[in-house]
Amino acid sequence: MFFESEFVTDCAGIHYFKDTDNSEYIYSELEPANSHIWFPCFDQPDLKAPYKMVVLAPKDWKVISTCAEAEHKPENLTSIFKLDTATLGQITAFYGKTEFHTVEFAESVPISTYIYSLVAGPFDVILPADVGNSVDEDERDLIKKVPLRLFCRKGLTQYVKKFAEKLFHVTRRGILYYQGKDCFDCAYPFDKLDQVFCPDYNMGAMENVGCILYRDEYVPKD
Repeated sequence: MFFESEFVTDCAGIHYFKDTDNSEYIYSELEPANSHIWFPCFDQPDLKAPYKMVVLAPKDWKVISTCAEAEHKPENLTSIFKLDTATLGQITAFYGKTEFHTVEFAESVPISTYIYSLVAGPFDVILPADVGNSVDEDERDLIKKVPLRLFCRKGLTQYVKKFAEKLFHVTRRGILYYQGKDCFDCAYPFDKLDQVFCPDYNMGAMENVGCILYRDEYVPKD
C-alpha cells in the first residue's frame, strides 16, 4: 500500500515546527484518534497491532520512535522498501543535495495506534553518563534492560542537564515501582524509554510507548 500524508501545525497528526534558526522538527501527537491522519489504520484503542518503521531523514537529524533501532542496518533503499527505479528517483530528487540517512526501528509489541510515535529533528541527546550516574543498588539490573535517553533542542540542553540526573533517577524509581510486586508484578515490557522535550507542543505531555513527549516550555531556565 502506498499513501501520502501531510504535516500538521495543530498537534493532531505529525506536527511540524520551524524554529527561529530555521531548524525543523516533527513529532507525532496521535491521541485520541489522530493516527489515521498519519497512516491508514483502524484508529481505535481496542484494536492493537505490532508496528515496524523505516525513516528517511536529513543526516543531522535524530530519529526516535516507540522501539529501539533495529540491529539490522538497511543496505540500500531498494532492499528496504522494494522500490522501483522511478519511485527511488522521486525520493532522491526530494532531498536534492541534502544528505539523508535511513533509520530502521525494531518491530513493536501489539499496541494501540495512538501510542505509537515518531519524533525527528536536530535534537541534542543526553545520556545518564553525561550528567553523572549515581545509581541505587536495585537499579543496576534495570539500567542494562531499559536504556534511558533525554532529547531537547540545542538551545535548551544547558537547562535540561541541570535536572537530567534527577529525572533519570525518578524514571528508574518509577519503573521499579510499577513493575514491582506491590503494583503490576510484571517487568517493563518495552526495549527502552526515551523522553523528549518538544517545541510548539499544545499539550503538557504524552505517554507514548517508549517515547514520552513533554512540552519544552516547561523546562525551567533559572
